[in-house]
Amino acid sequence: QTDAVSRVALVPYWQLSNGSAWAGDVSSSVIELNFSNSKKWVDGGDGYYYYNEVVEAGQPTEQLLSSVKINIPSGLEERYDGKTLVVDVKAEAVQPTMAAVDEVWPNLPTTIRTMIDNMDGVQ
Repeated sequence: QTDAVSRVALVPYWQLSNGSAWAGDVSSSVIELNFSNSKKWVDGGDGYYYYNEVVEAGQPTEQLLSSVKINIPSGLEERYDGKTLVVDVKAEAVQPTMAAVDEVWPNLPTTIRTMIDNMDGVQ
């Protein structure tokens, strides 16, 4: 185990009862991701949320999501009946050095790269 710089992407999708993907609406008008009040997660504007401090080996991060709400449009309830919403959390971690960060995540938004470069524990 080692300390790490972490980021996650939240990827919602619908499934049929047999586990196959189903092309339901995953827009924010249908799926409402309710974020926790944590100040540790920063929206990078690139599809990822970045933890704003080095995560020590074996330690958890603060919660990112507090809940997920589904708002099925009126008249489409039957279409969504029996379907399951899944929110995959694509988690990535890299050793806390700028050389590793730049190699693994080469196209970081400037503000996020600066945030990581200024974290305690990043070399």
